[in-house]
Amino acid sequence: MTSPIAHLCAAHLCAWLQRARPSWDLTPLAHPFGLRALPHTPKEPTPSSALELLELLESHLDARRVQVFTPPPVARWLAARLPATHPILDPATGTGRLLIAALNARVECGESPEQALSAGLRGVELDPDALAVARAGLLARACELGLGRLVVPRLICQDALAAPLEIGGHVIMNPPYANADQLSEDAHQRAAARWPFHRRQLDQSVCFIAAAVEALALPTDAAPGGTLAAVVPRYWLEATRAAGFRRWLTRHARIDALLDLGNVQLWPGVNVLTALLVATRTHPCEEAPPRWSASFWRAPGAAEVHGLLSGEPPSDRYDVPGAALTEAPWVMRPPAREAALEALAASGTPCRRWFASGQGIKTGLNRVFVLSRGEAARRDLPAALLAPLLKGRDVHPCRIQETDRALLQLAGAMELERWPAVARYLAPHREALEARYQFRHGACPWYGLAIPQNLAWMERAPKIVTPLYARRNRFALDRRGRSALTDLYMLVPTGPLPAPIEAVVCLLNSAPLRAFAAARAKLKRDGYREYGARLLGALPLPFTDDGRAVDGPRTRRALARLGITADGAWGALREAHARLEAGEEEEEAVMLEVDRLAWALFGFAEPPWEEP
Repeated sequence: MTSPIAHLCAAHLCAWLQRARPSWDLTPLAHPFGLRALPHTPKEPTPSSALELLELLESHLDARRVQVFTPPPVARWLAARLPATHPILDPATGTGRLLIAALNARVECGESPEQALSAGLRGVELDPDALAVARAGLLARACELGLGRLVVPRLICQDALAAPLEIGGHVIMNPPYANADQLSEDAHQRAAARWPFHRRQLDQSVCFIAAAVEALALPTDAAPGGTLAAVVPRYWLEATRAAGFRRWLTRHARIDALLDLGNVQLWPGVNVLTALLVATRTHPCEEAPPRWSASFWRAPGAAEVHGLLSGEPPSDRYDVPGAALTEAPWVMRPPAREAALEALAASGTPCRRWFASGQGIKTGLNRVFVLSRGEAARRDLPAALLAPLLKGRDVHPCRIQETDRALLQLAGAMELERWPAVARYLAPHREALEARYQFRHGACPWYGLAIPQNLAWMERAPKIVTPLYARRNRFALDRRGRSALTDLYMLVPTGPLPAPIEAVVCLLNSAPLRAFAAARAKLKRDGYREYGARLLGALPLPFTDDGRAVDGPRTRRALARLGITADGAWGALREAHARLEAGEEEEEAVMLEVDRLAWALFGFAEPPWEEP
């Protein structure tokens, strides 16, 4: 049965064409829209431009929340990256905005709208309603550009991942961003048979990118391979689970440009962080070709992204050898900054040499297990089962905000009849507790914590804690042996430290390690970074591998400029921690002193960069 949106698209398009090309026979349009006959003129007025028509038709889709529309500046930028040498395919056509931009670019290059629609542009889309919008928008825009005869765009309604796409052209794309868990079992089996990198945890966009690369024209002696220009989620540049995909991609394509848009959102209300990928198809090979370079860029802010999309080349773009793009995360920086980061890392030993790191507890239902001490007392919950609890928002640089929050710590098998007050408290929540994923899969009892990980560390004191997600370094010393939830990571000493742990906490919050974290941490939305195990283990400390604080000639010279010895510096950092922990002094002034000492302990007389 034909959908109301298909009727609406056909009606508006026919009204548009009857006004613009009154002599045309529009009867052939009925079949592409799935209609037996063309519908009557729509009740609402037909817009005056093709863009207004497209936006009107999209508004009916947007109400169903099925589509995120590519902004015109992004579409124009991507279309401008494609040479006019092959047909252009969009395997995730949506409402056709990218194909409309490609149509504009082809006409600007001298191609006729008829030629572009009949042979130069192809689209694949699973949603028939979105495809109807794309068909109407493309025809309306082609008419604006001087279309001389009725040509139905080559748009196919099918799943782009169901089978290999037709090979032989360029690809422009803004793929779906959704967890691959949403794919069917058949789709997973097809993907696993098709790509060695496939994992169920990967985003669907990775499969779309791979399918697009395989659809690019292969290079010949006379011409280079086809070009891919795509908006992609930036997570796979760094994600551990995407290592296999990064390797596969560099073996099948030459990365020409990877423009990281950082925290700049291309779509209002969308939290996915994105990058712009331009790549050229190569013949598959086992090893990454060493003779090409990829152009990288990280946007410092929205103004730079808007400038880029307006045609301004990034001023701080830099090249990275293709051979450097391996399974390792693609966290690239300009060569001078990268060299300084490597020098900083070489000035000490990684944190994993001195600390074990781990995440806090996952309750599965915080509103049941997390409560105030006063609430626990009113319900007669036994103190023996209550643990003082930290949350990420309680942790500040070198300081923990005190609360009366507690965790009802129920882990493993226990006899609820021994604790009648606990049984009474939990009984009204039993249905919600049994709905938890871990209970349904037999990983915890209905009354227990969902993931009671690292319980042995909870009572350890002192230990260092940090929020998992933060905009800057926020390490603090837990002296009370508090429990932590999954929004916190813990650093627990694995042996004696070469310096006071309070001084180490100051170092972890200092300018050198703020810069290191900013460069190496996974970027999250709204300016947050991920302080997970990988980053924490890599943070350098100015200690030697044999268990001493670094006190070499560079460090002594740098400290001498400050009029202090190494022992004096560690003592000064410990005193600074006490002042920051007490919260009695201006944090900024104390941290300036900490920063100077930290750079010197790493052997730098002057900071090698300006902190952003």
